This record gives sequence, structure tokens and C-alpha cells, in this order.
Amino acid sequence: MVRVFGGSDCRDSGRARRWLELRGLRYQYHDFHTHGIDLPTLNSWNDTFGWQTLIDRRTVAWRSQPTALKGAVLADEALAWILLTPQMLKSPIISIGGRWLLGWSAASKVRLLGALPSLSPGHEQIAPPADYFA
Repeated sequence: MVRVFGGSDCRDSGRARRWLELRGLRYQYHDFHTHGIDLPTLNSWNDTFGWQTLIDRRTVAWRSQPTALKGAVLADEALAWILLTPQMLKSPIISIGGRWLLGWSAASKVRLLGALPSLSPGHEQIAPPADYFA
């Protein structure tokens, strides 16, 4: 199952969702601005990307933080901060087949296609495994 984590106001999260829908691929969407994120998921993202990569420094949530916090943050402090303010996360964060993808770009699409069941050149879905969309 493809899981898309993002914010309802994030254009790239919307683009990723539309891309999946246009290909007839089911996914589960988690709006972390509304529902937050849990610590095990955040730890998995941190293990994969590192907390510095997870933070979108262009967000108002990041820019509104005191300068002292931005300069001297330790990993544990940053993760606690992200749990309290998930709006500062880059998105979308996509889970498929035990792998994580961060952001939405041409490279993300290629990596996502590599993790999906075989697709024809016309991007028509060809018999994925029975449990794929479960």
C-alpha cells in the first residue's frame, strides 16, 4: 500500500496524490498538519533522511522560531520540535514497500515507479500482486 504523508495546503502533496489517482493507484493519505505524526514514524524518517533534511526551512513554522533554537538544535530536540509543529516538515513523504521518498520531483516519480508493480509504457496498470492494494 502506498501511503502519502503531507499537509492539506502543500502543493507537492496534492500533485503526488493526483499523479497516483491518474494512474489508478490506491493510496492512503495522512495529513500531518491535522492529525500530527507519531514518534515511531518520525524516528523512521529521521533514520532515513536525518532531521536536518526533514525540516523545510522555507515554512513560516520554521522561520518563526527563535534564532537561538535554529542554530543549536540537537537531534532529540529537533524531533520533539517536529512532533509539536509538523508544519515545518518537507512534504510529501511517501511510503511504499518499506521504502521512504521525500519530496515530489521527477526523481521521486522514477523511484516510485521502480517500487510499483510493472507498468506499461502507457502507464496502464498491469496485474499487481493481490495484496498490493490491501
